[in-house]
Amino acid sequence: MSEYVLLAPQLFDGEHWYEDYALWVADTKIKAVLPTSELPPELMQFTYDGMLVPGFIDLQVNGGGGILFNNDPSLKTLEKMLVAHRQYGTTMMLPTLITAPWQLMEQAVGVVNEAIKRHLPGILGIHLEGPFLNPQRKGAHQPQLMCQLATGIVSHLPKLGSGIMLMTLAPELTSESIIKQLITKGVILFAGHSNATEQQANTGFKAGITGVTHLYNAMSPVTTREPGLVGAALTNDQVWVDIIADGYHVHPTNMQLAIKCKPAGKVFLVTDAMATVGANDCNGFMLNGERIEVSKGRCINQQGVLAGAHLGMNQAVKNILQMTTANLTEALRMASLYPAAAINQDQQLGKLKPGFRACVTVLDKTLDVLATVSDGVVFKNKKMPNE
Repeated sequence: MSEYVLLAPQLFDGEHWYEDYALWVADTKIKAVLPTSELPPELMQFTYDGMLVPGFIDLQVNGGGGILFNNDPSLKTLEKMLVAHRQYGTTMMLPTLITAPWQLMEQAVGVVNEAIKRHLPGILGIHLEGPFLNPQRKGAHQPQLMCQLATGIVSHLPKLGSGIMLMTLAPELTSESIIKQLITKGVILFAGHSNATEQQANTGFKAGITGVTHLYNAMSPVTTREPGLVGAALTNDQVWVDIIADGYHVHPTNMQLAIKCKPAGKVFLVTDAMATVGANDCNGFMLNGERIEVSKGRCINQQGVLAGAHLGMNQAVKNILQMTTANLTEALRMASLYPAAAINQDQQLGKLKPGFRACVTVLDKTLDVLATVSDGVVFKNKKMPNE
């Protein structure tokens, strides 16, 4: 299937809405966006009753389909995660490794390397959420596995042959020179699981940290005399922030606050999804020897602490529409164009434009997913409910 067209009553190219337009795909790229009346008649057609929008991009996916990436970093796990998250519109993801022993981190990076070499549709790279985090803001991570990022460690970090490596770290526990060394190696840095003061956070941003992982969660909050990481992130126009919009991790008013404080394009959605997403028969899983259960839509550990999320991307879009003043255009960008920009991929992802990678999410009028396209490969939705 080298060339085909996608048709739907509505098409959003990331900038403008069109009616009765089609998307012409050739191999892995978008060839043209054109009126249906101008389509070459010989092309294979996929027709949907809904809307074609830029493919959703999720930069924090811990698991799905009943499996957690930490528990089995393998190609089989990645394939199951991709199948699970396509049901909710994700066309590209960063499988995320939660704080883990060094050997497991090397294994995970190696598996992602292999997936990219095999052109597994949907894998952009890897997100290393730890181990260079602050135990004072551990969340559900294991504090005994956390360590300080020193100069000698940088040279031993496992490397991706290609693809994106995003790393979440605590800026107060490293130095400007080390941050710059990592950036030189091509690593994109976000601050998170951090107890940084505003000054420490801004020092990290100045050194090259470009974003903040799951804003408000597992980080120093705004207080009367110390703005903390949250305050620093909200007042720095250059820094991206991502939000887990499940209604549990962040109060709707705080979601709205972020949208109002930040320039357009600097707030985007992640799921922080765990193994239970896209797995009808999975109500819990093991993380570092501890049982995590889904209770009333939340993933919680035995102490009642949130441990990731039971959330798909299209539900995150629905939630941000219901809980904030964001309109549909902005909500869709928060799930596609803005995460692409946060990892320097907005010249090939996040829009339906000629020359861009053919990554498309097909939605019905209720924003349920009809199909996805990842690098030109069409996947029909099997309607796996996220319940």
